[in-house]
Amino acid sequence: MKNGRSALMIIAVLSTACHQVTEYQGGGSSNLYIIDTGDFGIKGTVGDLSGGGTVVANGPDEVLVIGTDGVLHRIDLQTFSVDTSFSIGGSSGTGYGDASIATNGNLYCLGPGSQVIEVDLGSNTVEDNFSPGPKPGSLAANPVEGRLYFTDSEENTIGEILTSTNTTSFVSTTYYPPADVMVEPTGGRHLVAVCSNSLGSIYFIWLDLSTSARLAQIEALDPCSSVIPMTSDSLYAICCPRWGSPSGKILLVRGYEVPQELLSRSVEGHPVEMCFNGQSGESGYLSVLGRTDSGGTVLSVFALDFYHADLEQVCSMELDGIPIDLASPGDGRYIVVLTSD
Repeated sequence: MKNGRSALMIIAVLSTACHQVTEYQGGGSSNLYIIDTGDFGIKGTVGDLSGGGTVVANGPDEVLVIGTDGVLHRIDLQTFSVDTSFSIGGSSGTGYGDASIATNGNLYCLGPGSQVIEVDLGSNTVEDNFSPGPKPGSLAANPVEGRLYFTDSEENTIGEILTSTNTTSFVSTTYYPPADVMVEPTGGRHLVAVCSNSLGSIYFIWLDLSTSARLAQIEALDPCSSVIPMTSDSLYAICCPRWGSPSGKILLVRGYEVPQELLSRSVEGHPVEMCFNGQSGESGYLSVLGRTDSGGTVLSVFALDFYHADLEQVCSMELDGIPIDLASPGDGRYIVVLTSD
């Protein structure tokens, strides 16, 4: 199904490594931009999507967009168009948030209220919905086991869901409200959660030893919004919006048992989401999605160095709309950015 495009959108590209100001057609309440990491040009747009809640990579040639009306859109990255759309819940207009694909191939998405919705992507049907806690706020799938992890900001907890039964196996208490959680990408034995308190506290769970969260000795020193795994040598990134400052910041941290901060640097805008693809560039690209003080979106892309210890900014570009989410599927050819009017 081809998408309609109506309203004119101006894409301002700031870096000399990117294209000059270019006009593109887009429309609807939510828009998807497909950016080629070879030249940082916009190769396609998909508009007229219901107000976007999240975007998830599904293989090399597809991303999933879950709208705030409970409609899931499957976007074909070969044709830059909507392949299929179907409802996964009610049309409440709010409450559809973070999502992750588990080892069983099904999508798990935060829905209205406290529910998690399981979607069978083979049949495009809802398999189950359940509530792991009073206010789940983020999800992360274990890459090697049938387990999901969630944060709950109402009870200040990190929990585990068994996907075989969709039941909660353990809940671990934190002193501060967790904002996001990630899982070690290789063995799936380490969890890292970042918090939204003023110090940006960081919690770890080493599943081989315990299911209790332990507070790290290092802190972000600002409220955190996101944490993502990067490389197999225990490198991960944390971002802090710093709404009261001219710009936000990102941190690179290495280590699960004895974490060490490698660097902290300012980024344009106030970062809210990130993604990393190790197949992009020479050692991988870290993409950071932020909100500008004028209410728009800025995408900053950083190249990871050979030693996995430093970042070089390779592109910065402004997009119309409020930043929602981003992903870099497959071999990292594209960065897909979702914004909302």
